[in-house]
Amino acid sequence: MASSMGYSFRTKARKNKARRTSQRRAFLFEPLEQRLLLTRNFVEVEPANDTFPGQAVEHFSPSEVGVVDSATLSFGSLVAAITDGDQDFFNATQAVDGDLNVSVINLGGDPSSDGADDDLQVRVLNNVGGTTATLALSDIGDTQSFGITGGSAGDAVRFVVEGASATNDAEYQVRLTNVDREDNSGNNNSRSNATDLGAVSTIASADLLGYTVTNPDRDYFKITADMDGPITVNVVMPTGSGAAIGSSGPTNLGLRIRNAAGGLIATSGGTQTDVDSASFEATDGEMYFIEVYSGSRGQVSRYDLQIIKEGGDLSGFKFEDLSGDGLWGPDEDPLVGWTINLDLGDDGSVDLSTTTDANGFYQFTGVPLGTHQVTEDLQNSFTQSLPGPDENFEYVVTVSPHNLVWDHLDFGNVPGSSIHGRKFEDLNADGDRDPGEPYLNGWTVVLFDSAGNPVDTSVTMDMELDGHPLPMAATASSTSSLARTARGKYNKPGSSKRPLCRM
Repeated sequence: MASSMGYSFRTKARKNKARRTSQRRAFLFEPLEQRLLLTRNFVEVEPANDTFPGQAVEHFSPSEVGVVDSATLSFGSLVAAITDGDQDFFNATQAVDGDLNVSVINLGGDPSSDGADDDLQVRVLNNVGGTTATLALSDIGDTQSFGITGGSAGDAVRFVVEGASATNDAEYQVRLTNVDREDNSGNNNSRSNATDLGAVSTIASADLLGYTVTNPDRDYFKITADMDGPITVNVVMPTGSGAAIGSSGPTNLGLRIRNAAGGLIATSGGTQTDVDSASFEATDGEMYFIEVYSGSRGQVSRYDLQIIKEGGDLSGFKFEDLSGDGLWGPDEDPLVGWTINLDLGDDGSVDLSTTTDANGFYQFTGVPLGTHQVTEDLQNSFTQSLPGPDENFEYVVTVSPHNLVWDHLDFGNVPGSSIHGRKFEDLNADGDRDPGEPYLNGWTVVLFDSAGNPVDTSVTMDMELDGHPLPMAATASSTSSLARTARGKYNKPGSSKRPLCRM
C-alpha cells in the first residue's frame, strides 16, 4: 500500500513538474528555415586568371558582381593551386559600403610533384596592374590579409597569387569578406550596441541601405515609434538571392522584432524569397529592436531595410459648387490652392495642412490610428455646401487597422455674390437721386433672408465726388455692400416677402 502510494505521489509530482515546465516555456518560437552553407565558394578558373586583371569574384550573379563572403574551395580536386611558374590574378568589387577584407592562406602540398618548396607570395595591385605591396606566404598555414578600409560599393581590389620563385608551388585558399559599416564602427550584434535609427518618421533612406550579415553575424537596429498602429519591417535582399534549399548562391535571412525589454513580439518565419517581413502593433513613444540574423552556422547576404508605418490615408477633392447642391457636376471646376487642415486627435488644434493641387485633390498619408478632424480654410465670398452645416462643416473620421483608407472627403464651395447700392436723401421724394441731393453716410443696411431673418449688415461709407462707388477694398461714400452672400432670395423689411433682389 505504501509502495503504491509512493508511486502515485511520484507520478503526480512528475506530471506537475512537466506541466510547470511546459508553462514556463510557452514563449514565441520562430520556425527557423533550413540554411545553406556559410560561404559562397568559387573555383579558381584556369587559364582565365593567368593575366591581369584576372578572374572576377562574383557573388550576386548575373545581376551584380561583388563580394559579401566568398572563398575558393579548400578541399577536393578543385582546390586552388600554384604550379611551377603559375600566376593567379583576381579582382573583386565591393557589394556594400564598408571594409573589404582579403585573406590568402598557404595550404602547402606539391601540385607540380617536383619536391620544390611551398613558398608563395601575394602581390597587391593597383588599377593598372602595378604592385603596391608584396606579402610572403613562406610556410604551410601562413595567412596574409589586406583589403580596403572604409570603402564604398563599387570599389575594387586586385591581387595576384604566385610562387616566391619560378619553381615554388603550393595549394592555397582565398577568402574575401565584406564587413558592413556598422561592424566597422563597433559591431551592432546585440541590443546593447544596436544601431539607433531614431524615430520612424524621421529615418533617412540612406540609413536603411547596404548592410550585410556575415560569418556568423546578426545585426540589431533600434527604432522609436512616433505613432500608434501597425509597423511593417522588410529585409530586402538582391533579386534572386532568396535561393531554394540546396541551390547555389546566397540565402535568406531571418527577421525578428523585439520590445524594449528584449521580448520577441514578431517574426518573419521561414521564407525562401528575396524579402523577409514582420509586422507588429507599435505604441507611440515606445522603443523596439529589429534583429536581422543568420542561422546557427551563419548566413551571408547583403540586404536593405524597409520600415513602413501602416498609417491611414485621408484624401478628397475641392470643387466650385455652382449649383449649391453639394454634388460635383460636370460643369463645375476644381478649386486650386485651397488649404485643407488635419486635426490629429480631434482636439481642436491644427496639426497638419496641405493645399489642393491642379485637380482640386488633397491627401494626408501616414495618419496615425485614432479619431481625427478634416476642415478647410474658407475663402472670402464662398460658402460651404459640402460637408455643410449638417456635418458641422467638417469631417470627423476614425482611422483603425480595418479602416485605413478614407477617400472622397470632398469639400464643395458655393461662390458668393454681393449686394451693393447708394443711400441718398431724396428731397423731392421721387425715388431718384437728383442733382443737389446729398448721400447719407453712417446708415446701417440690413440683409434679411426669405423668412424675414437678418443675416448680414453693412454701414454706408463715403463716395467719390462723381457719385460712383469705389471698389470694396477702398473707402466709398454712402455705399453699402453685403459680401459673401449665399445664393437665394432676400426681402427688404416690410415688403411682404417681395424680393428686393435675386442672387
